[in-house]
Amino acid sequence: MCFSNRKITPNAIVFGVNHHNTLGILRSLGEAGIRSDLILIVTDDSDPYVARCRYIDNWVCVSDEQEGMGVLRKWALTAGSGGYRRVVFPTYDSVCEILDRYYDELVRYLHLPSCQRKGGMLSLYLDKEIMRKTAEDVGFKTPRTYQLDSSGGIDLPEDLEFPCMIKNMKSVIGGKDLTIYQDRETLLNGIMEMSKCSAQIQIQRFVEKDKEIQLLGASFGKGHNLIACVLDKIRQYPLNTGNTCYAYLTPRIEEYIDVDKVNEFLDVLDYRGLFSIEFIIKDNECYFLEINLRNDGNGYAPMTGGVNVPYLYYKAMSDQLPFKSRRIRGEYHLYVEGNDWANIKDGAVSFIQAIQEYLGSKSKLYWNITDMKPFVAYWLYMIKRKVTKFFKKV
Repeated sequence: MCFSNRKITPNAIVFGVNHHNTLGILRSLGEAGIRSDLILIVTDDSDPYVARCRYIDNWVCVSDEQEGMGVLRKWALTAGSGGYRRVVFPTYDSVCEILDRYYDELVRYLHLPSCQRKGGMLSLYLDKEIMRKTAEDVGFKTPRTYQLDSSGGIDLPEDLEFPCMIKNMKSVIGGKDLTIYQDRETLLNGIMEMSKCSAQIQIQRFVEKDKEIQLLGASFGKGHNLIACVLDKIRQYPLNTGNTCYAYLTPRIEEYIDVDKVNEFLDVLDYRGLFSIEFIIKDNECYFLEINLRNDGNGYAPMTGGVNVPYLYYKAMSDQLPFKSRRIRGEYHLYVEGNDWANIKDGAVSFIQAIQEYLGSKSKLYWNITDMKPFVAYWLYMIKRKVTKFFKKV
């Protein structure tokens, strides 16, 4: 009787929303030979284009995170009976929160993102005020910040500085507001609107930045951090506050930020998982904005420079292998298809310039010559939506 010594390579589990963030994880793993099972949250009538990725074996469409947890539990028990633990990749803050809530129950069956290997700690650091204070404790500057509890009425601080922005204190709560407020009257209106989602609100001085950057990487616990690159945002939508449209990636991280402070910050969290950290730079001073304790929407971009961050994390977790910190090779541009159309419409960038930048960018988040179905499905849906909207107006 013969027995094979070949080690089973279990599918990863990707749990997230219908977004290029989720698609990037599936492609990163798939291109390294790791298949995935997908739990996809779709809350509207949009085409589940992410599920058309060629690297998926099984996928389930759910309406919310709780329904997705039911599916995940079943898959976890299957993995447990097979004698192996599967690696889970969340791609949305609310998914991170629910995984953290059930961490103690699931950790013997699954490799889950965590802080300090304890349930509840990751959710703690998703609080924007706690993450801000932690960043200040290791020496990072942060914009002038105020905390507001609107449940008992709205009482704005007397020393409030304008312009400013507002955020829900908890990353998992919706109601994102990208408005730059210039006076108390409009700020009050914005706070009243956001209070429909959450009473706990952060008011933060808006700094007229010279640059906004992201660090993209993964952490494997204290002393084991991988920072693949700096992503320098050239254009966003909305301009100055929104999502990345066009960016520049470089391995020259030290030219932007104190890497020792970044590592110290990650070590305080004792985090295991993918991450992005956002900063603004003004007059050569770095200001911490936030950390995303999950894959970033731009997380696929380091692949172009030869660093497959999700795969390195998968191998470190599933095989318990040591890893070597890596950085991307060379410098190149990222163009995020779809995000820039509103800038073109608003006249912030010309159509010709956008096309030139698109063609000149080595990294893209939808277009992929080896995995075209999601790209085609996404644009067919977008065209259909625009046409439907047009005829409704007529």
